[in-house]
This record gives sequence, C-alpha cells and structure tokens, in this order.
Amino acid sequence: MTKVRSASWFLWAGVLLLGSGSCASYTARLKDLRSCVEKGELDRALEQVEHVSEPGDLLYHLERGTLLHYANRYSDSNAELERAEELLEDLYTVSVSQRALTFLLNDEVEACRGEIHEGNYLHYYRILNFLSQNKPDAAAVEARRLALRLATVRDKQEKDRLLRDDAFLEFLIGRLLESKGEWNSSLVAYRLAYRARSAWHAETGLDLLPWLERDILRAAWKTGISLEDIPEVAHLKGSAWLESRAAADSEDGRVLILFESGWVPKKESVHLRVPIFECDPDWDGEEEAVEMGWVLAERCKRYRADGRWADRELAVAYFLDVALPVLAQEHERDAVTCRVQVDPLGSSRPQSWDERAFSTHPGVDLAVLVRHEFAIREASILAKAFARALLKYAAHRSAEKNLGEFAGLVANIAGVVTEKADTRSWLLLPREIQVADLRLPPGRYHLRLEVCAEGSRRLETMSRNVLIRPGGLEVIAWRAFR
Repeated sequence: MTKVRSASWFLWAGVLLLGSGSCASYTARLKDLRSCVEKGELDRALEQVEHVSEPGDLLYHLERGTLLHYANRYSDSNAELERAEELLEDLYTVSVSQRALTFLLNDEVEACRGEIHEGNYLHYYRILNFLSQNKPDAAAVEARRLALRLATVRDKQEKDRLLRDDAFLEFLIGRLLESKGEWNSSLVAYRLAYRARSAWHAETGLDLLPWLERDILRAAWKTGISLEDIPEVAHLKGSAWLESRAAADSEDGRVLILFESGWVPKKESVHLRVPIFECDPDWDGEEEAVEMGWVLAERCKRYRADGRWADRELAVAYFLDVALPVLAQEHERDAVTCRVQVDPLGSSRPQSWDERAFSTHPGVDLAVLVRHEFAIREASILAKAFARALLKYAAHRSAEKNLGEFAGLVANIAGVVTEKADTRSWLLLPREIQVADLRLPPGRYHLRLEVCAEGSRRLETMSRNVLIRPGGLEVIAWRAFR
C-alpha cells in the first residue's frame, strides 16, 4: 500500500544510540520540582534543573532564574534571565538540519524556542529583582525593554486578542514609568492595558484591574490631554475627572501588591494508537508524510470529539504508536485572594485614620493564556508527531524488507526509544497574579498580608513595613503555592 524510499538500518542503529539516554519527557524528569519549591527546598530544586538540562538550554535559564529569585539571589537570577532573553533572540533562526532531525527522533532534539508569554514574563521577574535590590532606575529601564517586546508581539499577533496585549504587564509598565515622572509613556501603557483588559473580558469574562480608567484620567491630566482625545475614557466626566486631577496633584505615594498563586498547567505525555486505513492514500518521503500527518491530526480531532476514527467501518492496515503532549487537567482548588491590612506607624498616623483593609483583584490568569497558546499550536503539533511516526514506521519496514528481520527489529526499537512528546515549558510560573493598588499619604506603615480562601479562611500571613515618600512607589511581591 505504501511506497517507501529505502533507509539504511545503520542510520537507525545510530538513532537508537542517540535516543537511548532518556525515554522520559521533560515534565516527567522534573516531576518533583514544584513540590521541592513548595517545601522551600530550593537547593534540591536547582539540582533537579541542572540534572535535566544544561547551560544554553532556554528552560535551564528560565527555571534557574525563577528559583534564584525565590532564594533572594536577585543578581544571579537576573543573569540567568538575561541569558534566557539572549537565547530567545538567537532561536528565531534554527538550522535546517537540526529541525529536520526532529522528524527522525523527537521534538526535544530541537532547541526549545519558548512561548510568547514566557518571553514576556522573564522581564517581569527581572523588574522584581531590580526593585528588590532597591534599583528603581534599572527597573524602569527593564520596563521600557518590556514595552518594546510587547510592541513587537502586538505587531505579530494583531488578530489574536489574547496574545496581542497583556493588561497586567502594560499596567506594571505604566505604574513604574509614572513613578519616574514619565507621564506620556505611562499614559500610553495605561491605554494599552485598558484595551487588553477589554479584550480579555470579551473573550474570557474576566474583569482585570478595575482601576485602569482612573489611571488614564490621572495621566491625561498630567500630560494636558483632554478627555475628548482619549476614547477609552471620553465618557467619564464630573467627579471622576475631578478626583483624578486631585490625585495627580497630591503627594500621596503608591503601594503595589503583586500576589502570585498556584502553578500554570504543565504538559504531559500520552501515547495514542492511531489507525491507518487500507483506503488511505499512498505516501512516499518526508513531504507526503507531512501531508498525511495533517490527515491524521484531523482524524485524531474527530476521535476526541465523538470517539470514532471515521464515519463508517473501514479496514485497518496497521496502527501508529505516537507520543503526544497534552495539558494536564487542573485539580480543584480553593479560590484564594490576598487581603491587606494597613496601619500607620508612630507619628505617621493621621488624626482621621481608621484601620484600612484592601483586597487584591485579578491582574492576569496565566493558566488561561497557556491553554489558549497550546490550543492554537495543537493541530501543528499533532501533524508533526504523526509525520514523524510515519517516517519511523517507513524506516522499520524498509530495514525489514531490505536487510532482514533483525534490522527491522532494530529500527522498530529505535523508533520506540526515540518517541517522546515535547512537554517542555516554564514550569515555575504562577497560575495567576493578583494586584492591589494602594494610595497612601507619605509616612511609615505596617502592612499585614493574608492569603484567604473562600469564606475568608486564612491560610498564610506575611508582614512588611514600608516607607511611603511623596509621589513614590513601593512594590511588594508575594508568592503563595495554593
């Protein structure tokens, strides 16, 4: 039925040696990574990353950068994340020979090129590192670099509303640049954040960063731009406009609480046996295998939809064994939020002060973003996996026909050993980031942060003293693994 160009079984013997190092996927090899972090065993987590990957691998530097951030080793963390950024730029051009080899082995042979959100959020952690080192100027520079990256993403993803803009990151850029007195740039960032928030609400129903309109109004007042020139807030007049003018001229400072919780969905490997029917078209060589891969991807999609491979009974010629990546199902978990109690210290207490409490609001749901990006790429991932499986099957049959049963057995074993789904992704990203935006008069304050589940059940607490300077900005990032 299928015509196949002959392949030397000696090639497949070499493939067997190349692929025999590890059959486990990236996620399986790092199955204990997250639990180590949750227990505070950061040295052990670093050892796991170093055992699985090596310098020059994108995820090696992303995972290490995150772990070193958790360990308060901010300079070391930034060095790793800077290397990750350099690799992302280099990986846009990958050799043809390397990419072709993935058809014979598995996708992990090709260098991991990362996802869009991964390239964005490495800048987020670099900003946090600079702020933790009390380097606000460096954090502002990093915010501008992030703004340039987001502009590039916007140009490339102009039709995808979720990938095109990131409301949380644009808001963070705006807040950092506002604190440096760069009102024009902050206004641009706030407007982009507002548009992204609207897109996310339309696509997902999530209501992110509810105060963005006031941010735009305040920045507009400082830059002298009228409401009529800003369509996002042209409908806001009266008290909102007057309040924003007062806020822009006040000496109040800001405290930004960034509350990270949970884990992004990780990829897992599943094996699937897909039927090749006797009526399927003949294929010969790599190009035809790729075309047949798309046919099988549609077949798999149908099977997932209604449990049938075809709309009628068809004779099966043989089955293909394929390893495919899937996103793991998320376990049921309590919805958590962060509650912030604010209390002035000593002489900072205003006479009219009552105890104030704030709660965080959704900033970004990275789980939604991860699933969206995966869904976009899933069809091409399936097609490539099936094409690879077809080529391995072809090599097995060719070796068996031309060089005997033993050669066919070797080729078959090589195909099995090297078959592995690509489950690589940045495992240490949080599931979501929530935000509280506090405006406070200058002075010293004691902040008590509480992680609360549904029903106000308190799970964790953390305290911090802050000094608020006129027009200043303090950023507190807190990571919870709930």
